[in-house]
Amino acid sequence: MKRNKLLLLLSILMVVAFASPSMAAHTLKTIGTHPFYKPPLRSVDDLRSMVQKRGPQIKEGFAKAGYADLYPAFVEQFPNAQIEHVQIQPGQTMEWMMFRRLGKGPVAVAKNLVWGAKAPFDAFQFVIQKDGNNYNMIVPWGCGNIALMDVAAAPEVPCPPPVAVAPTPAPVAPPPAPKGNGGPFVILGYEHQVADGKYIFGKVGYDFDITDRFHLLPSFDLYGHVGGDDGETSVSLDLLASYYVVPDTFALGIGVGFWPGQLLTRDQYNKRHDYGDDNNFDLILAAYYNLPMKWFGAQPAIYVEGREDFERFNGDWNKTIRYGGGLMVRF
Repeated sequence: MKRNKLLLLLSILMVVAFASPSMAAHTLKTIGTHPFYKPPLRSVDDLRSMVQKRGPQIKEGFAKAGYADLYPAFVEQFPNAQIEHVQIQPGQTMEWMMFRRLGKGPVAVAKNLVWGAKAPFDAFQFVIQKDGNNYNMIVPWGCGNIALMDVAAAPEVPCPPPVAVAPTPAPVAPPPAPKGNGGPFVILGYEHQVADGKYIFGKVGYDFDITDRFHLLPSFDLYGHVGGDDGETSVSLDLLASYYVVPDTFALGIGVGFWPGQLLTRDQYNKRHDYGDDNNFDLILAAYYNLPMKWFGAQPAIYVEGREDFERFNGDWNKTIRYGGGLMVRF
C-alpha cells in the first residue's frame, strides 16, 4: 500500500515538473531580431501597407496561434481601426506573437511572452472585436510582429433614456409666395411677309408682372431680311400686353410696334421702287405657351405673332401682313 502511494506521488510530481516549463512565460528581451516584416515601421501608413502586402502570412500566423476564426474580423475591422502609439513596459505580457526567424522563412508563433528588457518598446495598438470580446493587438515598430496582448469583455453600451416626443403641432399653411417683379426675356424666330418677304428676328425685352395673369412686355427687336422680293432689314420697338388665359401656361397678347423699315420695295414688274412705305406703326397679335420644363432656372416657351401696318387696313392690307414664331426664354 505504501509503495502504491509512493508511485502515485512520484507520478504527480513528474506531471507538475513537465507542465511547469510549458506553462512558464518566455522572456522577450529584444525587438527586431526575428522580424515579421522589414524595414521597421515608422508610421500608421507603414503599418497599413504591411497588412495589405502580407495578408496570406498574417492569416497563417493567426491560424498557428490558434485564432484562425479571429482573422476574418481582423480583415474587416483593421482598415477602420483606431490605431494608437503605445509603449510596452517591462513586465507586460503577450498571449502570442507571430514572427519569422531572422526575418526569413515561414511564419512562426511564440506564446505566453513577457517583455523582460529594462526599457519599454514602441508599438502600434488597436482593438478587434468579436463575439462580445475586445482583442487588444499590438505591433512593435521595430519588427512588425503582430501580437495579442489580452482579451477582455467589451463594455456594454448603456441604452439611452427614452426621449419624450413632443406632440405634433397642427400643420400651418405656408405663406403665399411673394409675387415676382418679372424678368428679362429673349425671342429668336422666323417671320414671313405675305408680299414675299422673309425675316430672321430676335427680340430682347423685359416681362413686367402687373398681376399674376396680366403682363407688359416691351422689347427691342431686329428683323433681318433673308429672302423674298419685298421688305428690308429693320429694327422694331414693341409693347405687348398679355393675359394668361391658362394660369402660368398659355397667354394671349395684343400690342403695338414701330417698324421704321420699308415693307414694299418692288413694283409689279419686280423692279426696285421706293414707295415711302416706312416708319410704320404695327398692330401686333401674339400668343405664347410655357413648356413644362426649366432650362437652368429659365422658362422656355413657344412664341407666335402676327403684325400689320395700321395704314394698310384701308388698302393693300394683305401684302404687308407678317406672321411667324420662335423660341421664347424668360429669365
